[in-house]
This record gives sequence, structure tokens and C-alpha cells, in this order.
Amino acid sequence: MVDYQQGANARAYQYLKPLEVSAPEADAERLCYLVECARRLDRDDEVIAFTQRLGELYPGSEWRKRALISAANRMTTLNRADVATSLYHACADSFPRDPEAPLCHWKVTWQAVIQRRAEAGDLLREHLQRYPASPRIPPSSISWAGWPKKATMPPPPGPSTAESRTATAATTTACSVHRSSASR
Repeated sequence: MVDYQQGANARAYQYLKPLEVSAPEADAERLCYLVECARRLDRDDEVIAFTQRLGELYPGSEWRKRALISAANRMTTLNRADVATSLYHACADSFPRDPEAPLCHWKVTWQAVIQRRAEAGDLLREHLQRYPASPRIPPSSISWAGWPKKATMPPPPGPSTAESRTATAATTTACSVHRSSASR
């Protein structure tokens, strides 16, 4: 772990990968650190493979939860929303009482909303039921939770029409002022 903590990711990876550990929790920790090393080394297929291995061997381990969140965040940064969503979903379902569960579930829910998927309304209702005190629930999503199941959903919440007009007018005015002062 010292190599990993010092940023010697390749060396840590080479040490941890062949290492055989008999204690389940220690092996789960090893696999989690392999996820982290692979993430830092841009070995994204291995990030997923080690995360899946953790799920097979140690489904309830805290180390698995950490690996799921890390791998999901990595996939999000790579714009692989489908993979990230499945990892966040596994986190929320496998660790429903964990403090990280509301955020994991919200990321699944919000992805459905922005992609306008049919299950978005159901996921919003589920989020409100599971995590009523979640700070991630914007007021506009509460009205979305009542939205009927349909393939076509309204656009995600954004600025109101009045706010859009005000922002457009302010931008237009600022540009006009800049243009008139620049032409002098």
C-alpha cells in the first residue's frame, strides 16, 4: 500500500495483482487497491474487471462499496454514463443503508431524468421514498415524481422562461455595450 500511497501505481499494481491473500477482508482490500491502481494507470477494462470480481467474492464488503464508487466516478469522467450508472446502481442496491447510498441512487435517478428514460418518474418516486431527507432532491423533481410513465418526458428542469429571457436580455445588453464602446 505504501507504493500506492506514494503514487508508484505500476509498482503497487505489480505487487498486488499476483498476491494471494487468504483472509477475505484483506483480499477485498487488495482488490479495491487494484481498482485504484488500474484507475490511475488508465486501465479502465481492469477497473471494471476487478470491481466485478469484488462483487463475486465479497458482495457486502466495504471495500467493494469503495471500489464501486471509485469505478463509477471514473466511468463518469470518461463519459461512459451507461457503465457508471450500472456501478452506482449496484452501490445503491448492495448497500441501501450506507450513507453513500442516497448519492449513488440519485446519480442513477438523475441519469434517467436527463436521458428522458421512461423509468425516470419511478426512480424519482423511489428516491423520495427511500431517502426523504436527501439533500439531492431539487424542488422541481418533486413535481417530476408525479409524472406518468411515458417514453417522452418533459425537458429536465432548467431556468424558467422568464429567467431565460432575463439572462438573454442581460447578455444582449452587455454585448451591445461592449460593441458600442469598442467602436469608439
